[in-house]
Order: sequence, then structure tokens, then C-alpha cells
Amino acid sequence: MTDIFREIDEDLRRDRLEAVWRRYGTYILAAAVAVVVATGAYVGWQRYAESARAGRAAAFVGAMDLVARKDAGAEAALASIASEGGGYAALARLQQAAQLAKAGDVAGATDIYEAMTGDGSLEAPFRDLALILIGLRGVDTAEPVALSARLAPLAEDGQPWRHSARELMALLAQRAGDTAKARELLNRLVDDQEAPQGARRRATELLQGLPE
Repeated sequence: MTDIFREIDEDLRRDRLEAVWRRYGTYILAAAVAVVVATGAYVGWQRYAESARAGRAAAFVGAMDLVARKDAGAEAALASIASEGGGYAALARLQQAAQLAKAGDVAGATDIYEAMTGDGSLEAPFRDLALILIGLRGVDTAEPVALSARLAPLAEDGQPWRHSARELMALLAQRAGDTAKARELLNRLVDDQEAPQGARRRATELLQGLPE
């Protein structure tokens, strides 16, 4: 009889864990896309706005305006910037992927991210961000152990995307049945004073849904 109650309790915890991810998953993805534009634009602006290539900054701002207005020329404008190389080209590629995903073409978006992760001409933060976005798109569908292994270097101390990587790895560990690993990663997030408040809050709720 005790075993039956234990199984029921574990099922309830599992349902709660899945409910938390359903509740926050879209938010996490939307936040990541916002980070693409905000962080990337800042990096790009710092590097290019005062140089001879400031025209690229203006072109990117113009393309983003077309995207915001859902103008038919947005795709061509982004493609033109993406073909030029440099920081704004990376931002344009990320925005192209975001537009594809928004239109339901997740595979097309993932193809862009994958190409970026292997593009040695891009700076590491852009390549790493592309991998984080692959993780966000694949957290429910990709082979969990393999994806977690790809994310592991990004979860190390000092890496700019470590909090996102640890959160994704915790979800993947839970999918793989490695509750101990999931608990370890979530506890690290909860205890990390440098982690974003939202990430710590989600980690706390996910911990409550883990089986004992």
C-alpha cells in the first residue's frame, strides 16, 4: 500500500514539474529573444557606432523597424545585413531565426542557430547564444543527454550564459531521469546571488516538483 501512495506522490510531483515548465517555457523563450536584441545590439553599438561602419548600425535599426511594422521588406533587409559579416550580421541572423520560429518554422530557425554555432567568424558570445537558443527550442524534444553535453561548457563559472545553460540542463536531466543532477543544478541556481531573480524563482518551483 505504501508503494502505491509513493507512486501517486511521484506522479503528482512530475505533473507539477511539467506544469511549471509549461507556465514559464514561453516566457523563457521570449526573454531569450529579447536578450538577443538588447544584449547583441548593445555589443554591436559599442563596437561599431563610432566607426566607419556606423552605417550598419543604421541599417540594422532600419531592418528592425521594418520587422516591428511587419513590412514585407523586412526579410530582404535582414538578409542583406546577415550577408555582410560582423556583429550586426550576427544579430540579423538571430532575428531571421526568431522570425522563422514565430512563423512556425522551428526547423528553419534551428538550422540558422546550428550554422552560427559552427561559424568561426562569429565571436564566442554569439555562438554560445545560438546554442542556448537551440537548447530552448529542443528542451522538450531533443535527446536530453546529448544536448546537455553540448550545453555543459556554457554552464561553467564565468560564462555569460551560465544561468540559462544550468536551467536548461536541469530540465534535460529531469527528462533523462537523472533527478540528482537536476536537483544539483537547480540548487546552484537558487544559491547563486548573481543569477537573475526570475531564474532563481523558477528553480525554486522546479525543485518543489522533483521527486524525493
